[in-house]
Amino acid sequence: MTAAAPGTADENPERDEVLRLRAEVRALRARGRARPLISQAQGMLQERYALPDADGAFTLMRRASQRYNVKLRTSPGSW
Repeated sequence: MTAAAPGTADENPERDEVLRLRAEVRALRARGRARPLISQAQGMLQERYALPDADGAFTLMRRASQRYNVKLRTSPGSW
């Protein structure tokens, strides 16, 4: 068995875990910033188009997101 080369994952597993956790925190923060905008957009669409529930508004947003190839979390800010 050969020794791990310097800078590989085997050398410092704690550092790899810290990097993974930092990436996870960044993703959670981004999701937290997008959620209020998505909820607000749902309410606006529900009122404007007299949709019976928030699920209908979310479906409408999801379809627009897919049609225009824009991530849903960025869509409400661009409308």
